[in-house]
Amino acid sequence: MPMPSKMGHQIAAPEKAAIINALNTALNTLNAIKIVQLTAKERKSAQSASEKRMPYIEHAINTLAPQFPNLQPGFLSIADARNDLETATIQPLKPFQPL
Repeated sequence: MPMPSKMGHQIAAPEKAAIINALNTALNTLNAIKIVQLTAKERKSAQSASEKRMPYIEHAINTLAPQFPNLQPGFLSIADARNDLETATIQPLKPFQPL
């Protein structure tokens, strides 16, 4: 059985533009959600971790912290640390570009 040369549905230019606009609106809305709002001074004084250090941090939070509860700080639970780690790895979504 031969494969048809055309499959699917053609999307008209106005429909395509509406879809792209809707996707970009959704992405802009998601990217605008501020998880933590720091002042410039607070950002400069905050501790940060480079991409190269993230595997070590993940290992410490997910493996070592549960094994050694006596070494956990009293001001941060493992659940909060995992949540912070997950939040730190969120990257902004890029605008949708049609193919």
